[in-house]
Amino acid sequence: MPRILPRILKRLDEIHFSSQPHKLNLTKLTPIKQRKSLWKPTPSFSLSPHGRTQSILLEDVNPVNDRRVFRPHKMMPPRLRVRRPEKRNATATEVRIEDTPRRMTPEERGWWSNPYLRMLHEPMRRCLVTLRLLPKDFLIRLAPFKMADIRGAPPSVGLFPDGLEHPWFQRRRNGCGTYILCRKVIMAEFGKGAYKRIARSITLHKLIEKQIDHLLRLRVLQELHVLGERLRIRERNAEKRPVLRRLTREEWKEIRATGAIPYKNAVAVLVVPPLNKDPNTKKRPEPSFSSNPIVEEPLVSKRPLPPVSVLHPTSPELENGDAESFLPNARLPLYNGLTLFPSRAQRAALHAALNKVISLERRTICREAGRTWTSEKDNAVDKSNTQKTDKSNTRKTDKSNTRKTDKSNTQKTDKRAQNEKKSSHAYLLCSDAKSLQRADSVPLAIALWRIRMWEGAGWGAQNGWILNRPKTADL
Repeated sequence: MPRILPRILKRLDEIHFSSQPHKLNLTKLTPIKQRKSLWKPTPSFSLSPHGRTQSILLEDVNPVNDRRVFRPHKMMPPRLRVRRPEKRNATATEVRIEDTPRRMTPEERGWWSNPYLRMLHEPMRRCLVTLRLLPKDFLIRLAPFKMADIRGAPPSVGLFPDGLEHPWFQRRRNGCGTYILCRKVIMAEFGKGAYKRIARSITLHKLIEKQIDHLLRLRVLQELHVLGERLRIRERNAEKRPVLRRLTREEWKEIRATGAIPYKNAVAVLVVPPLNKDPNTKKRPEPSFSSNPIVEEPLVSKRPLPPVSVLHPTSPELENGDAESFLPNARLPLYNGLTLFPSRAQRAALHAALNKVISLERRTICREAGRTWTSEKDNAVDKSNTQKTDKSNTRKTDKSNTRKTDKSNTQKTDKRAQNEKKSSHAYLLCSDAKSLQRADSVPLAIALWRIRMWEGAGWGAQNGWILNRPKTADL
């Protein structure tokens, strides 16, 4: 025992309490173990007295003496894709001898494509401040880590956010953690001393609120990167099953005029215009995907900033109709990129990540149609060259050969129609049972919704119940 204790302490010091941030090496990851199933087929047994010659207790296997044999267990949950081709046609009602993962039915894919059902599907955890049980996506996970040693000071342990980033980039580093509500207001109550319930010697740094802000927005960028990788692998049915697309100017004007988002498979709308150039450096800010804090000047605006998100109805007919009195109207969030990502570097990264996914979708559409794909930069260069040639040709022509006024009016209307068909700064995120087979956009929608909850929205009009603890302790 004395020989193994120093090695255990050294190992714990290196792994569980490491305060130095490190990047995850994807090439050296251990493969994820397959889930073990406890399900076994129960023997057929009838309790009916008809045709029975002896008592139930005299049977070789009966539910009274052999309760373990008849104990039911859950089957493994279905998956979107199953690698084994012989198991792909298995259905939920089919009797199986062995419990193997099966492919989801269309109805199950429809449930799985809903971000709100996916959030409620997560395991329940208890908030340390309010003592309420909520799904894990409604909470923020904090874990203790050993802080950097200072000369002349005893070693200290502090609470830091853990598990907020995508597992591709940063896995959970500590198995022991606690949870608090995903709401910024709760940090004031948490900082008064609620964290001392974990350990009296534990500390809480002053910038933890800004750190959670940064990591929640970084998770959105990481989900966009993962979504792009999925779309790059599965280049099929991009035109019939779009995951992310840009709204045209006509569609965006219609949403602003009616206040409704009339798209069946829509999950969210993001308004992210390109960033302006710095008046001093004459350059746009460089994108930042780093988990380290970004040092930049705070955003100062003369005009009042828009809210982080606004819920819009899915149909304008039910907005002021009689059905609103007894039926809840479905609403979709519209996120404003200026307030959703206050940091200019992160907003530039968001704009670049969205355009990367859009370019992948356009490339697959062109490949399926048999056309050659060109990027937006190439299109801009071609347009500028054609405009120059058109101007030179028009200068060579005589001024007497002017067109008639009716033709000029038709040209103006054609130009307006073409301008209306151009892409706007609004991005439509879609998710349904069909698009789920190409790529899963639900984690991106959940990451956006978590920022909305962190900023204070989504908890109801009356927020007093959040800080009030439940009356029963065994909740």
